[in-house]
Amino acid sequence: MSQDTAYVKSFILSFMALAVMAVVSFKIGISGEPLKHHASAKSVSPATAENSDVLAPVGKIAIKSAAGTTTEAAATTAPATPESIYNSACSACHGSGVLGAPKFGTAADWTPRVAQGMDILVKHAIDGFNAMPPKGGQAALSDDEIKAVVQYMVDSTK
Repeated sequence: MSQDTAYVKSFILSFMALAVMAVVSFKIGISGEPLKHHASAKSVSPATAENSDVLAPVGKIAIKSAAGTTTEAAATTAPATPESIYNSACSACHGSGVLGAPKFGTAADWTPRVAQGMDILVKHAIDGFNAMPPKGGQAALSDDEIKAVVQYMVDSTK
């Protein structure tokens, strides 16, 4: 093998290694997370109580009128409805029946569960059951909100 051939092969291998490193770096940059998760790493949801201070408003909006008076307003959000909670938190599994989740609007899936009683359904939704995490993974939801969403899903079968 000539020196030129050896040089070209070395150059190509070096270029390929750099390309692979660039792709990996790009993927890490897009996801914002390392590619490998460690079992000991604690995942923190923005909805947990530990970081509720992080989600608190930074300030208020102050509006000064032409007369010189100032009005302060804090940003507010509309209260969550059972339908909006279902759409944002529950539909991913209950919309398609993932891992045996009863499908929204399908009486055959819900009838045996409803027969157990609403108290059991609500308890399972709050505490978690089988593959479903507690509160469907939405720890910030109140027990009353969970109860309303369960009722909304049960009502969808009528």
